[in-house]
Amino acid sequence: MAKRLVFIDVAKGCAILGVILVHALIVGVWFVPANAIKVLPTYALAILSPLVIISTWAGFFELMSGLANSYNLYDKLVVKEMSFKKASQGALVNSTGLLLVHFIFIFFLSHRRNPPYPAVGTGASSTGEIHTLITGSFETGRLYLTDYQYYFFASVLGSIALAGYFSILTFYVVYKTIGLEKINRVVILLTGIMVAFFTISYPVWDAGYSFLNFALNEGGFWLVLAFPLAPFTGAFQPFFPIAGFSILGACIGLLLSVRSHKVENPEFYVDEKNMDVHQYINRVSAIAFVAFIALLIHALMTLDDPLSLLNFYRLPPTLLALNVSLMVLVFKAGIKIFEDPDEEVRSRRAEKSLWIRKFGMITLTVYVLESPVNGILAFFYHRMVDNPATDVMESQVLFLPIILYTVFVIGFWFFIVGVWEKLDFKYTIEYWVIRFGQRFRETKSMKLDITKVLYDPLGRLKKKPTLVTPINPPIQK
Repeated sequence: MAKRLVFIDVAKGCAILGVILVHALIVGVWFVPANAIKVLPTYALAILSPLVIISTWAGFFELMSGLANSYNLYDKLVVKEMSFKKASQGALVNSTGLLLVHFIFIFFLSHRRNPPYPAVGTGASSTGEIHTLITGSFETGRLYLTDYQYYFFASVLGSIALAGYFSILTFYVVYKTIGLEKINRVVILLTGIMVAFFTISYPVWDAGYSFLNFALNEGGFWLVLAFPLAPFTGAFQPFFPIAGFSILGACIGLLLSVRSHKVENPEFYVDEKNMDVHQYINRVSAIAFVAFIALLIHALMTLDDPLSLLNFYRLPPTLLALNVSLMVLVFKAGIKIFEDPDEEVRSRRAEKSLWIRKFGMITLTVYVLESPVNGILAFFYHRMVDNPATDVMESQVLFLPIILYTVFVIGFWFFIVGVWEKLDFKYTIEYWVIRFGQRFRETKSMKLDITKVLYDPLGRLKKKPTLVTPINPPIQK
């Protein structure tokens, strides 16, 4: 049986804390990235540059999703000898639930934005920004109906859901055509698919985005055609090109799964010398970094304003190459730290990372609720700090208030997650997605099993903590 990957739980926790930090600053303090570039001095922008790069890491979630899916699929298909239908059932149900949450989030809860379809007339606020119904009303301090451009956005939640379908479909094709016996060959093929996907993504996105602009200008029946296209080629975090990260994650997940089973069943792998996961990551990172340098030189020679690389409606190729190079190195570090071959070491590090893994259990809930919460807190922050008698927004330039606000927002979420854990994370969005999905799957989801996920990820606990309520209560039929 595949052992739980503690580093994935840690990575999910770190990722959502990164979202809270980035949104507290860029959305809560400066409203949109362009304002930060305009009001901050050069030295401050230089200090914040790593944060700016990390703010483009939407693909990090797809990378984790693809890794987890392939890691579990290999275990179920090869070790447990399940059918592909049964093995992939959980991942497909989770993607469907996530897609439903995407529409709720993008229609009602997403934070303020610059209009992504400039040629289209909107009900933008006096600041030139557009808002959603719930979060936007908190951000502006008045009832604000969702600007219809949001209906044609691509959110990271939608991209993760679609990438889940895509990675499962790709895995199925590979499984049926060449099997999983020769892992090196499978990984090389999947890597080729990833490169091809990234390559075609940009012309596909350009064509789709142009059509969305056309449809929104024409209106009528064109909007019906444009709506289902939006998650694939819409503004901000579209399926093209971000879904390619799920295939990269699948390659890493396969190699990790093989490594895990090789320790327990070495006789099963005597016929092939499998590629080492760290070796694979090193090669991918090096090649991606070379591509980044080449693309950056080209951009500096052709762009009038290099900072325009940070103002985009989809991830540009230059940042995509850099993100691939850096993200896989972060994964390598996580694997080295939290997946040590010595089980005692893994157990100690899992225990020390408990505080961050709590966030990893309800990443979806925090991501969805973070926008309205940040909108409320930012509304009061700006009114407490800014002087209405002046045109200068001191809340956007004074160092101490910005730091205090950011610390308060992060501390607030630590408090909320701590309280919710004592309630076994009941009524979180994950809780409802699991209840919805349980109707369509044969096996029970363990995602909110606090004992297993938080306190006993390696299956070593003799005495389990007492839970307040059952994790997956039976569904009334």
